[in-house]
Formats: sequence, C-alpha cells, structure tokens
Amino acid sequence: MVKRLLLVYNPRSSHHEAIKREVLAPLRDLKGWMVGKYMVKAQDWQRNKANLAQIISDGDLVIVAGGDGTAAMAANAVLTSGKDVTFSALGYGNFNDVAEMLGTADLRKGDGIRAIIGKFEQQEFKTIYPLEVKIDHAHWRYALCYLTVGMMAAATTVFETPETRRKLMTGKKGVVFSVLLLAGWYFRNLGRRFLPLMQLNRQELSRKTSDYFAVNSPRVAKMMRGGNWCENEREFASAAGRLGGLFGLLRFMLRSMTKEMPLNSTDSDYVEFLDDRVKVVLQTEGESETFEKLQKIEVKKAQKTLRIVRI
Repeated sequence: MVKRLLLVYNPRSSHHEAIKREVLAPLRDLKGWMVGKYMVKAQDWQRNKANLAQIISDGDLVIVAGGDGTAAMAANAVLTSGKDVTFSALGYGNFNDVAEMLGTADLRKGDGIRAIIGKFEQQEFKTIYPLEVKIDHAHWRYALCYLTVGMMAAATTVFETPETRRKLMTGKKGVVFSVLLLAGWYFRNLGRRFLPLMQLNRQELSRKTSDYFAVNSPRVAKMMRGGNWCENEREFASAAGRLGGLFGLLRFMLRSMTKEMPLNSTDSDYVEFLDDRVKVVLQTEGESETFEKLQKIEVKKAQKTLRIVRI
C-alpha cells in the first residue's frame, strides 16, 4: 500500500520562504510516498476546514507547516473527517503552541519533516485528547491547546495585521514587541467590559470578571505555562479571572510565565451569560470569533481522539 503524506501550509504566510526551503524542498526527494499538498486559501477558517476534510483519506499522515491557526484548522479537519489519520505539525508561526505540544517547535531546516516521517514509519504514535467547545449546545470547534473568552481573546486581534506579523518574526525582539503591543492595547481599553454577567457551573461570578480560560497544553500564547492536560482522557484545567485591573493582570502574567497559570482541574465547564449586552470574543489557538449574542458555552474533552507523531 502506498503511503500518503498530506502537507498543509499557507502560501501567504510571512514564513513561507522558510517553509519552501525547509519543508517543501526535502519532500521532493522523499521515496516511497505519495505527497499531496493543501494550500490554505484566502477564505474563512471554516471553509478551509471543510475543504481539507473532504480530501483526507484513511491512512494519511497529515503534517502542518505553519502557525497555530493553520494547525488548529487542519486538526479540526482531521477530527471532523471521520478518517483514520495521523497528525503532526511543524511550527512556522509566531507562537507555535501546537508545535510545542508536539515537541516539534524547535525542529527546522529539514530535520523536522524527516523526524516526523521517521517516527511514522516506525509506528511511534501517541494519542491526545482535545477539547470540544459547544456554543448554545451546537458544536463550534475542537481545541488542541486552549480556549480563551473575554479580554485576552479580544487582545489577540492586535496581532492580525500583516505588518504586525512581520515584526513578530524577529526572535527576542518580536517577543518584546508583542508585550509592548499588548500593553498599549490594554491601556486603550481600560474600563471596558469584555464579558456580560455570567455563571460558571451554576455559580454567579463578579461583574468584574474579564476572562475565562480552558487549558489543555503546556503553553498558552507562547509565554504562559499550562500543563500536559492533552494526555488526560477526561480532565483539563480552567479558571475565570478578574484581569481588568493593572495589578491583577501583572500578577496573573508573572505567575503564568514563571510558574504556571492559576487553574483548577475539571472534567467539564458550563458557562452561561445572564445578559447579551456585550460582544464576546472566543479564541482557540490563534483564531478568534466575535459573537453578538451568546448564551451558553460548554467545554469538555471531545469524544474523539487525535493520533499524533510527537518528537
């Protein structure tokens, strides 16, 4: 049986030249494989997911060369395809939380693609347990790494312009730039409400609550430490926070970067909004969506698992 590799990448990515050199070029010399390519199109996330799911076949090795948004889209395509597929990803984005989860974040210059193929040929697989997020009882998205709702989800929109993405590519300078960018956004939005009055698992929270987090991975937005919840079949970590004040935000960020995010283990979360007067932003792995009216969010481990190649 011919082995088939399906590479997923974005030709408009700011890292595309590196992908051409370090991933596409080595694949030209690959023997004994049928290599297919899915180039992410200039259309919305959901349509790319649906298109990719249609071309996935049983037995495929699906490898993403891209950032968290591309990796999350491809993983959702795999999970919704119903096919028997193995998944992995190489980090060619600005944050690369998915690649960090897979142990491939630092593999470049052709080493990454060879290492993943080698593990696949030796049948060295792992299983991870993604989150499933439902909106008003309907499936919305699978999350490999995390879900954020509220202020921090809204803050990620500052990274969406091409100019900003180019500046983020510059190593340590890019990290400093991202911190300054977020600080400027935060001070411009002081006092703004990001969440309506809400209940978490039937317990009413303060009106000052600005964020809800569900975490399934070692890293969140590159800087914050989570945990290997992706290996747990039933549980993940979550919390609701009041980060609207400067002191609370700084304390949370310092704790999250130096130790671990202050979260609690749970097997499910049920968020219910008690009014709909505030726009709510949800974000998973670098992709956000704004909802004008939203009543309920349900988070739990998905009934589907993802077979991966982890380095």
